[in-house]
Amino acid sequence: MGVVEQRSPDTAKRSKAGDFRPFGTIDPMSLATKLKIMGTVTKENGPRELLTHVAKLIYSTSECYVLRRDLSVPLVPRPQAKIPITVRPLEPQDLPQIEAERPDGLLMGVIRSGLKQCYVTVTEQQEVCFLQWLIVPEQKDQIKSIRFREMHMFDDDTVMLEFSYTFKRFRGLGIMAPAVAWVAEQDKRARWAVTYVDRANIPSLRGCRRAGFSPYLLTNDRWRLFRLVQSVDAPKSLEPFWTEGAKAPKDLPQMRSELPRG
Repeated sequence: MGVVEQRSPDTAKRSKAGDFRPFGTIDPMSLATKLKIMGTVTKENGPRELLTHVAKLIYSTSECYVLRRDLSVPLVPRPQAKIPITVRPLEPQDLPQIEAERPDGLLMGVIRSGLKQCYVTVTEQQEVCFLQWLIVPEQKDQIKSIRFREMHMFDDDTVMLEFSYTFKRFRGLGIMAPAVAWVAEQDKRARWAVTYVDRANIPSLRGCRRAGFSPYLLTNDRWRLFRLVQSVDAPKSLEPFWTEGAKAPKDLPQMRSELPRG
């Protein structure tokens, strides 16, 4: 079993269950950054991927979990990868490996935007196998210029995990869970960690579950002609893997009943 070696280097409003928010068109203040990232999408992966992203902004409907972890509660047992890994901050010499992987052009756009707090997971041979950003409250304005979704539950006592990616040849080795678990703990000021995962992305949801995250909110995102209308509520049902087995999170019912009501 692999081990994770540890190497360190304006307030969002709390969402309420039952919230229904029309966010309007893309914020003009962040439009330049978003266009720059979309330009990178085209450069890295061609116009077809750009058209895919734009099509979603014109017309799409999806559900997204807001997952939360209480960082004051020790994570026991710790998730383990199937190979030895080390998690550390991104270094300049890692970039050629990332570029050779040719991940989603959107991810390369985020790297080139200069967003800090990117962590990489590497093998014993120093092969990069996983990327993860840790977003702290001081980065709220910057992340707002990059994200196309609202940031729910990202309060001043919270860190956000965003833009994760497992390299293709390392998938299926259980790398995500131990890496995410460790990265979430790197800002010692934080009480909570949140992350946002599409409900259809079962592998990532399973990885987050092993890393100590549980469903807190469920958003319904409807894009119509670059306008996002989003409803937010407690999950009314959960996939079986959230509650199956001896390691099932015991606080799921309490978390849903704690949702702020106004």
